Amino acid sequence: MKSGATAFLVFFIALALLPLANADSIEFVNQNPKWACSCEPVAFQIRLQNDATALKHYSVSVNSLEQPLFSSATLGSAVVPAKSSTTFELRASIACDAAAGDHAFVLSTEDVYGNSVETNGFVFVKRCSYVDVQVTASRESDVACIGDDNVYRIILRNAGTEVEHIRVSAYAVLNSTLSQEEFTIVPGEYAESLLHFFVPDDYETGEMPYRVVVESNSRTQEVQGVATIARCAGLQLLVPSLIEARAGETTKANFIVANAGDSADVAVLSLDCPNFTELSIGAVALTPGDWTNETALLITPDEEHAGYSYNCSVIATSQRYGLRYEAPTTINVLFSGTPRPPKPPQLNDSEEFEQPASVAEVIIDASGSMNATVSGVRKIDTAKQFVAAFVDRISSMKTGFRVYGSQYNENDSRACTDTKLLYPINYVDGRAVKQEVNKVEPRGLTPLAYSLSRAAQDFEDTNESKLVVIISDGLESCGGDPCAVANELNLKHARVFAIGFDIDARGREQLQCLARATDGRYYDAKNYRDLINVVDLIFVKKKLIDLLEVTYVNQSIVEEKDGFRVARLDFTVYNRGDLTRAYPRIEGLPNTTQTTFDPTAFYVATSATQNFSALVRVPQDRDYYEAMLYVQSTRGNFSLPIAVRAREPFASNLTGLFVAAAPIVGALVLLAILAVIVYVWHQNRKRVVKPQQGAQAPTPPSKSLGQRWQEFWSRFRRPRYGYYRPYR
Repeated sequence: MKSGATAFLVFFIALALLPLANADSIEFVNQNPKWACSCEPVAFQIRLQNDATALKHYSVSVNSLEQPLFSSATLGSAVVPAKSSTTFELRASIACDAAAGDHAFVLSTEDVYGNSVETNGFVFVKRCSYVDVQVTASRESDVACIGDDNVYRIILRNAGTEVEHIRVSAYAVLNSTLSQEEFTIVPGEYAESLLHFFVPDDYETGEMPYRVVVESNSRTQEVQGVATIARCAGLQLLVPSLIEARAGETTKANFIVANAGDSADVAVLSLDCPNFTELSIGAVALTPGDWTNETALLITPDEEHAGYSYNCSVIATSQRYGLRYEAPTTINVLFSGTPRPPKPPQLNDSEEFEQPASVAEVIIDASGSMNATVSGVRKIDTAKQFVAAFVDRISSMKTGFRVYGSQYNENDSRACTDTKLLYPINYVDGRAVKQEVNKVEPRGLTPLAYSLSRAAQDFEDTNESKLVVIISDGLESCGGDPCAVANELNLKHARVFAIGFDIDARGREQLQCLARATDGRYYDAKNYRDLINVVDLIFVKKKLIDLLEVTYVNQSIVEEKDGFRVARLDFTVYNRGDLTRAYPRIEGLPNTTQTTFDPTAFYVATSATQNFSALVRVPQDRDYYEAMLYVQSTRGNFSLPIAVRAREPFASNLTGLFVAAAPIVGALVLLAILAVIVYVWHQNRKRVVKPQQGAQAPTPPSKSLGQRWQEFWSRFRRPRYGYYRPYR
């Protein structure tokens, strides 16, 4: 019987769990396998199907079959309704030391009932190079002239960390040639190839597509464009895309003017450039196929121009056809030496710098790349001047300062944990901070994600507004994902102001992601001036008002000696305006008066009350002195009339005497009334005793005053025993 009941119970339980026992499935939505570069993030779109008849909660995990593959992975949980599916993203970072080739991994999910589903994924890891490619036409608006040899500039920049061996190919409808096809470029350097193609006279106007293919160590990039075919003169301008000129010197930058047309022409030259730039030649005559490089820009900037980048355009106008050709360039003005630190800001009494947060931490990039120069100044030296300008604008914001990459070389095993707190979060001692920052020298890698994680730990768990300001010139180089650290910063209520200093596109994208994820800001600084100017974007001047209410509270005597009285006067100040500093003083007292305040000066926050007192030593040659209390604030002057009591007036003294003698006078008055009553009773007592008729009245014995008092007092005493009832 019991075994049968048990069997039925098991049957019903199995029947109840049957809807939850259906097989689930998991699959990749995007193409898999896929390729990825080491040290780079990779994302997989995954679909999870719940075939059960009830909602399920799943936990997601990933396991590498070959170690190492992922340095980090953003995982989590998923909730899938019954008989439906959901799509989520698995974000991971490929480990920097992951071997090149195919790698397999297992993606698994487990529901709350312990059922798991797995699928296999594959990643092809390769060592990637990063080459920026830019194609620009020598003519305005990508115009290619019929009957002319048209030139396009292919600018290559090695934005990676390894030497790149590059091969360039070009394809167009028309035959094209390259001035150079193979390059070897070291990190951070540029190279240029000229793409020539001739448009025959019988070619129709319209558009011609072209493409440029750049093959580097591990990847192939393609740039596509469209050239507008038109009938035009054959003038061409070839101007360097970037010109560096040092302040206080004259820099000569030659450029090429060519006549690729079929008729002689005169190129009239002009400039749309800063006023410190001029042309060496105003016009040049060229026969068909002729060219010259005798033309040049003469650039003579002053020190005030240093640190800025200027846009400049060289314009050639065809005298024969009236067509206008323009070639843009950028002029970077370098400092003649180390620039002077920016002057501390000048504020008037009604201004202050608005603090962007209550608590902040500044993170400085001191990786090896900060040894490079921008505007003729080392990047690290520019960053130090940024910190100095930042410190000069801090008033009430508690701030800490952290640096990374300054302790170990990039080959050191500790380079990816190289971060140091130079100055803990506290009210800032400007001199101490500048001394510590000036000792920093760039050496190692860029452990950006690790440094951000440590910065999040530097903040206390409070609801104060917090800010992280980071200056970086490159990409995370230790395999971390700075954008993933945003969750730690959000838990601490911290925003990120990220500054990309002379940074490439990939590094810029990484910092922008970090700023967006924390509801912060991103600033792009291409040169010295751009970086220093960011300080004024963070600290904005604002107009301040002072509105103090001064109230008299009490006056008390501290001491009276040698004809002087020391009186204590207590006051309160309530601030209805902005934070201000107050200095109290009293005017209108005699020269022999001495006054001291406690405290002598104080800050009063917005909507706050501050107590203070004054000890005043005045001569006692009058009853009181009239004076004026002034409270001088940062932006205003507030007053209150007061009276300092030097001595008590005569009326007050007489009243005090009466008050002191009142008990004695009252007792004397009562005794006098009592004496009158006794005397009257005694006289009446004498009249009551009468002599008998016809006989001489005996003389009563005389009684003393004491006996008379006893008789008088006995009349008021009640019988000791019994109840006295007088006869009627």
